[in-house]
Amino acid sequence: MLRPEPPETPVPPTRRLLHLVAGALAAISALLATGAASHAQSTSLGAGGEYFPVTPTRVFDARVGANSTTAVDVWVRDAGIDRDDILAVAVNITLADARGTGYLSAAASGAAGPGAPGASLLNFNRPGDVVPNLGIIGVDDARLDVRLVTNAGGTSRLVVDVVGYVTTSSHTAGRGARLDSLEPTRVLDTRTSSPLGPRSNRSVQVAGRAGVSPDATAVVVNITGINSRADAADTYLTASAAPVPVGATPGSSNGNYRPGAIVASLAIVELDSSGRIHLYNRAGRLHVAVDVVGSLEPRADETTAGRIIALEEPFRTMDTRAEAFDAVKLGDQQWEDLRFDDFADSISLNGRPVGAQSSLLANVTAVAHTQARASDPPTTYLSLTPAHAGGGHPAGEADVSNINVVAGRTIANAAVATYGATSRGAEVVSVFNRRGATHYIIDAYAVILD
Repeated sequence: MLRPEPPETPVPPTRRLLHLVAGALAAISALLATGAASHAQSTSLGAGGEYFPVTPTRVFDARVGANSTTAVDVWVRDAGIDRDDILAVAVNITLADARGTGYLSAAASGAAGPGAPGASLLNFNRPGDVVPNLGIIGVDDARLDVRLVTNAGGTSRLVVDVVGYVTTSSHTAGRGARLDSLEPTRVLDTRTSSPLGPRSNRSVQVAGRAGVSPDATAVVVNITGINSRADAADTYLTASAAPVPVGATPGSSNGNYRPGAIVASLAIVELDSSGRIHLYNRAGRLHVAVDVVGSLEPRADETTAGRIIALEEPFRTMDTRAEAFDAVKLGDQQWEDLRFDDFADSISLNGRPVGAQSSLLANVTAVAHTQARASDPPTTYLSLTPAHAGGGHPAGEADVSNINVVAGRTIANAAVATYGATSRGAEVVSVFNRRGATHYIIDAYAVILD
């Protein structure tokens, strides 16, 4: 795979809606048709940017040292990847038995630095934490560089599960799927029915609901485990296209929950033949909320819509702690709009703009949450939704969430940030904070073409 031109100097922010996203002039990994000259791809993507799922496959499970970079081989035949045109991989990365506090970043091997300039994928706050997150990350030479940064020594367990991949432009193995980003919609909330019991499955009909096409083969969902019942236990949840057989143990998980925890995790889940996903809870009685944020559907045409284009390396588009964004937290019951038009216009392929984009695949991190009143619970949630026409916001709270926040902790979750249009911009995302005040960070990993 050829390397594209390096990112140029970021464009400084000008005015903002509440926090204006700075233009980034970010380069993306080059798309090359097998056997074709590189210059031909600036105007034609072929089948590039299409997504192929694989059975979740563990490609790395070992202890890694603090404040070190670990090379992870992700292009392996055992993960079901048997082609030579991989643009990006979809991975669940889990840090278990964490030491101290810190963060983990991941980027293509050989990038300027994993997560540069300063992007992160997951954060851990307490010794022994088990923290997963999903990333669609560009790869070069089939490797990722994963960097663990912590204030403690020793080692932590790093687990990498491949769940799918994105191609460059080859048709040789058939067509993949395109991603339709959707208005986030809740399709399950067991608090209105009954929790998932221990070692039990729950089927959720998704196709034909929440904007998901009956022809969809997979969905992108935000799954929130609400482990707050009196009979809660340490547990994990797995989302898959088939129920976990009685007596079997899943080989991977999508969320890990201590008693009392409320944790959100983004997941890409294949649908069964009836358009359902299946949720498995390992222990205790767990409440679960599922929000649909996108669907994946095969298409035979050569249009750009729905193609996933990974950035050459993750890019920090937003950090409310920075002086460039006025170092202002998002307040109690507050909405604000983020303009991504400069960022979207800056992304190029072989020196040419990639064109219109519908959404951003990002990692959202909540930092330094504070309570508005001492009597308030020390928790909140953040929601990212397409901006509403005219620049207005719904009366009241957002009815879906992307990340659940606890005071004193830094918490991250992947998100599909879908653009809406207002009179002041065409690529605008609205952010809502439920309670108290919170800083937040948005690191871009990929864009979805329109």
